[in-house]
Amino acid sequence: YYAERFDTVEVDSPFYHLPDPKVTGNWALRTPPEFVFHVKAHASMTGHEPAEQETAFADFRRSLEPLELSGKLRSILLQYHPRFVKSRAAKDELARVPERLAPLVPLIEFRHRSWLEQAERRDTLDFLERHGLAYVSVDAPMTQASNVVPRVAAATHAVSVIRFHGRNAQ
Repeated sequence: YYAERFDTVEVDSPFYHLPDPKVTGNWALRTPPEFVFHVKAHASMTGHEPAEQETAFADFRRSLEPLELSGKLRSILLQYHPRFVKSRAAKDELARVPERLAPLVPLIEFRHRSWLEQAERRDTLDFLERHGLAYVSVDAPMTQASNVVPRVAAATHAVSVIRFHGRNAQ
């Protein structure tokens, strides 16, 4: 039903539980040839759960392998934990993402404002562009919480994403 009306989908469920490869294979089989999937990375890949990163990325890739082999998997959304504060170590971790996901497009969503404060914004966006990482613009209610980043409309890759998180701050 969905694929009859749209040509792309963001799948968030793998953030919570890695799908069986049979399931991702069925996603590929049940959608038209031109249909595109963007899949949210598992929590273990973005600091929401403790994990050895090479293992977390490899397990994730195995679960999506049939979808990737079908040519319908385009990108992976990495929504980082609010503890992922801008630092040299955090940038080093981000720099390793493209090799872990190639040839898929890494979509980077920050949840700590340190990445996009006015004084850091240009450095962050330039860093993402240099490393082939697509910045995810987030439209969310502006509050003072550290996990709410400023609204920044920018593109650092040919794939550009805006995520709408709603406007109700309550």
